[in-house]
Amino acid sequence: MSASRRVRNPFTYGDLVSDEQFTDRADELGQLKSDLRNGQNVAVIAPRRYGKSSLVKAVLSGLLAEGILVVEVDLMTTPTKERFAAKLAKSIHDDVASVVFKAKELGLAGATVLRGAMGFGANSRVHTGKLVEVSGDMPILIEIVDTAQKVESLLPFLDECVTEGMITIEAVKVLRYRHNPAKARR
Repeated sequence: MSASRRVRNPFTYGDLVSDEQFTDRADELGQLKSDLRNGQNVAVIAPRRYGKSSLVKAVLSGLLAEGILVVEVDLMTTPTKERFAAKLAKSIHDDVASVVFKAKELGLAGATVLRGAMGFGANSRVHTGKLVEVSGDMPILIEIVDTAQKVESLLPFLDECVTEGMITIEAVKVLRYRHNPAKARR
């Protein structure tokens, strides 16, 4: 090869890499995915420029594609525990809020979000939380009560956004439904 002909470096530096640029990390991807699925706390430690952020981003993208709730918080902008907790809570809230806001947009009567303290589902893995922990893996119940026709108008949206979990429709007898017009907001 002549000295005047330059070979292009196939590696990308500076930005996070993904897709075809992210290669040869199958073992690390598999181990990290497994640890995160099993609720393990993981620290990825390596010198600068070894691809830690790209590895984590690839794992989180894969988990998100599987329907697992993924919350990402930039710790560089969270110097205190209080700021970290606020950012984490906002990220979890935003994931759940889309269903509530869609129900409101469709004119349904109301929606309530309840977070479980403990539970298990189809995979038989028990999810628990401690008072000092905030977990994105805890059971969530979103209850919406309205006429069958209005609830059915929300089903296509739920089918699209609920990738893991259960959607049920129950017959409900509403004894009273009251609201104070003075408190009504748009």
